[in-house]
Amino acid sequence: MSFLNRKVWLVCAVAALLVACWPAPFVRRSRSDRRSSPSAIGREGVAGHGSSAALQGRDACHAFARAPGPSPRSRSVRNGGGSADADESPWSHAHASAPAAEATDAAWRSAACLSDTDALLALFEAMPAGHARRESFRRLLHGSESEMAAALAVFLSAGPETETYGDLVATLKHGCPPEAARRLVAWAAAAQDGDVRNSLLRAVHEIAGPAVANALVRTAAETDNAATRQDMLLLLASRRAAADLPALADAFQSDDPELANAAAWGAAMIGGTQACAMLAEAAEAGRHPALFAAALGETRSPFSPSALLTLATDKTRSPPVRLAAVRALSALGGDRVRLSFSSALSRETDGQIAEAMRAALAHIHEQSEPKDPGELSPDARDEIWH
Repeated sequence: MSFLNRKVWLVCAVAALLVACWPAPFVRRSRSDRRSSPSAIGREGVAGHGSSAALQGRDACHAFARAPGPSPRSRSVRNGGGSADADESPWSHAHASAPAAEATDAAWRSAACLSDTDALLALFEAMPAGHARRESFRRLLHGSESEMAAALAVFLSAGPETETYGDLVATLKHGCPPEAARRLVAWAAAAQDGDVRNSLLRAVHEIAGPAVANALVRTAAETDNAATRQDMLLLLASRRAAADLPALADAFQSDDPELANAAAWGAAMIGGTQACAMLAEAAEAGRHPALFAAALGETRSPFSPSALLTLATDKTRSPPVRLAAVRALSALGGDRVRLSFSSALSRETDGQIAEAMRAALAHIHEQSEPKDPGELSPDARDEIWH
């Protein structure tokens, strides 16, 4: 073999060896390969539980209650081609809770499941606390008639001291349909068991929206049970919800002095420009003027001083309204009230109003002065220093 042939043979052998040992070329994974990645399996595994063909009725509810959900800290979401923890994503709540919400929806839509309150409650108790549980309950509450009834039944069955109950109440507070609110008021009025009644009354106290106030006014006016009536009136007077003002204004016109008084105090507890104006008008032209003047004088809302100062210094207003406004401002105090009264005194022509303003100024001055511990009792000094 010539030198040239040996050289060609050597080159060919080296080339063959390189080809045999060269790593396999990079092949991009197909869609099916990517779908089998751990994070994708986790997401589809949760959504897969929603198949109504696989789970039906009561078994579906129990299966969902037992199925562990993915940890919020381990979920990943696509974000501009990369990934980020669901907790770090600016839109984490909607995306992170979507699989669980879709999964539970499949169980809810089984009539047998909706009639099994214990199974539904177990489902909610097994869900992650906070947003995920609240969103799922909200979806059930705002569903069909049977779904809303099932949601309310779950709420009634939850223990008042449990974390689940807290999430359900938080959902009702800001997202209760009007019909559900009316039912809760009716059930509270009809409840015989003390614990159930108190649980319902606490929930009704928290629910926002005018439907509750309208239901409270109607129930208080129609019931023959003195205890139920008292509960409805106390709730009406203590909710401090601005959305209640239209219903309270209607109750101002009631011939029932107790109902009108509860509505007046409800408006006073809310405070603000609209509430003060309503009370002033009712104190001058309402059916129970003394009740409304007294309520106006007891408003302590930090949103009331502007409206109260206008009423106190408006000489076209009746003396009872002006005196009530001065009394409320005396209790609220502050530099603005002090300066306004000091300026208004020089122009005030009504002796009774002027005297009330001077008394208010003295009270505000007394409250603003620092106390000398030497003037206090020994027990009071001990409380201050220790």
